[in-house]
Amino acid sequence: MTRERLLTLSKETLVALARREGLYVEEDLDFDGDDREEIIDQIMDALEEDRSERIAGNNSAMQAKGRKYDILLDEEIVSQETEEYLLPDHYNETRIVLLLRDPLWAYAYWDIQDVRLKSLCDEPYYEGLFLRVYEFSSAIPSKDHVIDYFDIPVKEEDDNWYISLPKPGGFFCVDLRGKSLHGETLLCRSNMIKSPLGYIAENQEDFFSHPDQMKVLLSGLWDFEGREDEHERIPQRVLQILDYQDLSIGN
Repeated sequence: MTRERLLTLSKETLVALARREGLYVEEDLDFDGDDREEIIDQIMDALEEDRSERIAGNNSAMQAKGRKYDILLDEEIVSQETEEYLLPDHYNETRIVLLLRDPLWAYAYWDIQDVRLKSLCDEPYYEGLFLRVYEFSSAIPSKDHVIDYFDIPVKEEDDNWYISLPKPGGFFCVDLRGKSLHGETLLCRSNMIKSPLGYIAENQEDFFSHPDQMKVLLSGLWDFEGREDEHERIPQRVLQILDYQDLSIGN
């Protein structure tokens, strides 16, 4: 801790540091004048005394502990001086995001613009909001690829939901919709996610005997699902990525 560093600290932090060093600090000190310099001098003297005692002890373990204390003290002061920025609970935009938690569970969070939510709620015979979870046969979100869907009613104050997926190994996305007497209103649609199959391969020995194939499966860059030949040649571009990242089993 240096004098220059102490000069940048606020009154509250200096008082807390002084009291931590066992110094008495009066409540009515003038920190815009000589009192600030005086309390900094006292803190510097107290810190130097602590260091001198550690050196006089000529104990390497205690000196190392003292250096660790100095570092922690600096970090604590920086933490006290750093302003806190709270994240808003509401960004006033209409969007929904879908995240995969595991093969059978997903997590959705969303936000609705205030004006749009009010307009929806003011519609005659407004019935509420709901999530529509789609399962697709591919990553293309079109009607031709829809396998099935189901709805989950949510409240206006809700902004997130855990979704139980019907099965692993599928493609899913979610709509946030409103419902009234006149029908359904699509507010926003999420990104597409793919759920892995989530089972243990029966031919594990075959995978371990092919290092490249095992690395690819662990990386998530390539899979063998639906391929007639599980040992189909892995694209060179994928192998180049693995080589560049120096990926290998056991690392």
